[in-house]
Amino acid sequence: MRAGLTRPGLCRVEQIMGTAITVDLADDLPPATLRELADQVFAWMHEVDARFSTYRPDSEVCRFDRGEVLLSEASAELRFVLEACADLWGATDGFFDAYATGRLDPSGFVKGWAAQVASDRLLAAGAGNHCVNAGGDVRVRGLSPSGEPWRIGIRHPGTRWRPAWCSPGPTWRWPRPVSTSGADTCWIRAGARRPVGCAR
Repeated sequence: MRAGLTRPGLCRVEQIMGTAITVDLADDLPPATLRELADQVFAWMHEVDARFSTYRPDSEVCRFDRGEVLLSEASAELRFVLEACADLWGATDGFFDAYATGRLDPSGFVKGWAAQVASDRLLAAGAGNHCVNAGGDVRVRGLSPSGEPWRIGIRHPGTRWRPAWCSPGPTWRWPRPVSTSGADTCWIRAGARRPVGCAR
């Protein structure tokens, strides 16, 4: 994308699940289509929050944890997440444990899974160039609005707006994993001009 030209696509941020959820669509699609695609992603994220939030007593995961919902009565999404968490518990020799706090909390899996599902749906809808950032759980596909591969930055723990590391650029080809851990992203809020979390 040349300097001075409007970037293609759309970038939007909403506060869901106690964090910033960013949808950055880089395809040159009609504005109405882009808005509808973003609406669908955020509707999915709200659905995930309503179903899996450990802070909402009426969420399905809390009701299941209290024994008010039987496994046979659980939604397909909850059964999938429970099975995935059990698989991860086995694969990591217990280092990943959805019951580590003494109660069911699959949050360590859910945000990344939700971002992956959103990305899969965007791809199926014809938006193959995008970044979905669920509070630091990031899924990118295709190219960024600049027409180059996405670059992923990891925020410096001591200086909020300075990256500690960035993916190397055009030679860095996706898919490739990037994993981080920390509470910093939970405190990000959307900026006045450019929404925080929009990838470059």
